[in-house]
Amino acid sequence: MKTRLDQLLYLTPDQEPSEWEFAWAGLARLGYDVDLRDDSGEVWQYMDTCRDNGGQLWHEFRHRWYTPAQKRVYARVKASDDYQSAHPEPKPEPVAPIPYRYAPSGPQFNEFDCSGVYDGISVTSDADPGL
Repeated sequence: MKTRLDQLLYLTPDQEPSEWEFAWAGLARLGYDVDLRDDSGEVWQYMDTCRDNGGQLWHEFRHRWYTPAQKRVYARVKASDDYQSAHPEPKPEPVAPIPYRYAPSGPQFNEFDCSGVYDGISVTSDADPGL
């Protein structure tokens, strides 16, 4: 069974340089300073590319200590249309239905094993005073 983690993509500047540039430029378009380096030595980090529930691909970034915000910051940049087209959402694997068969436990009543009558709910036997 595949999970959402199986659908993570990892972008590298060597494999897809145009999308790499697009993703980092998208971070700047969101208003973040992508070149920020402060005394802590922390910088923006590309984390992964993932799909949302609608199948849209997003590049995810984080900065462990973004000085203007004075906290850890995460950002998501929508992948380019070309990247979306090149990485379509995988089709789910078909799952074979599991046949269900009722199998009661314990001994089964057989009307022919006794001298009573089974009406589908209970047994009336010749030992009952009503017969």
